[in-house]
Amino acid sequence: MAKNVSKRAAIGQDIGHSAVKVVAGDYREIFPAAVMPAIALSAPGASERAAADTVSLGGQQWFVGNTALTQSMGRVTDGLRDDWIETAEHKALLKAGYDKAVKATGEIEPVLTLGLPSRLYGRQWKRLREIAALTLQIPEERISVLPQPMGAWLDAAVANGGESLGNTAAIVDIGYYTTDFGAIESGQWSETGSQSIQGVSLAAEVLKRELSVMGMDLDMRQCNAILSTGSIKYDGQVRDVTKQVAIAIEAMTDSIVDGAMRVFGTVIHTADDLLVVGGGASLVSDALRKRWKMAKIPADPRYVVANGLFLFGQEAGD
Repeated sequence: MAKNVSKRAAIGQDIGHSAVKVVAGDYREIFPAAVMPAIALSAPGASERAAADTVSLGGQQWFVGNTALTQSMGRVTDGLRDDWIETAEHKALLKAGYDKAVKATGEIEPVLTLGLPSRLYGRQWKRLREIAALTLQIPEERISVLPQPMGAWLDAAVANGGESLGNTAAIVDIGYYTTDFGAIESGQWSETGSQSIQGVSLAAEVLKRELSVMGMDLDMRQCNAILSTGSIKYDGQVRDVTKQVAIAIEAMTDSIVDGAMRVFGTVIHTADDLLVVGGGASLVSDALRKRWKMAKIPADPRYVVANGLFLFGQEAGD
């Protein structure tokens, strides 16, 4: 990336299926990837509190984030589909993140960089740019789209002074819908290394089945939350489900390792850098470090992709 040049006002937005991460300079925001049509709120002060989580699209108002979760009782679309960018829910999240960043920073014409899962990037990046331009009413020239793992690599490169990363890098970005793989060879993005498998939703599915055997009927969003806590209050009792969570995490870990070996081959052992990022990284960090001692897992892996997208947009030129 270029050095010692003027920087553009920029926004990096990582619209995940579990959470939306937004970075614009010192501004950072994360909110649940939850959307529902807005409804009238009668409780005192409720409408005022919901205002920050309300967006308008084509005359239709939508609640996003925590307001959507509260008002829907958690019954929101999970978006686990390849054509998610075409949905009104995705557009609402896109607009919500962009509007929050513009309001917080005061920037009038920032450039926007978005990410896509590796296996969807080739066939969807132009369409996502078109959708974003129409949704936000900004020129396509102010919008870029990158494979999500590339954002992680850019973040790492800048964090290390821009020159300290080696010639080859393998990136594993663990999200809710997909775990995305990316490879850098001599500073160039490898199309062969750009692939995806199922993400944290795999662990949530396994946990859902394990808890069903125990007589607990929970949805996927609830199971996803339990992966981090290891317990749940059910029928008035706090239930320890660490054993079931361990089974689910092991299934996801095995899937990630097998997928990485299939995609990267021997490169995973010879790469200068192995980066593991994404919202699901913390769930499997201990297990992956046992298998990949050279793995670099940042302390706060959720914002890494969004920050890399922001850094890409910030660079002057192009």
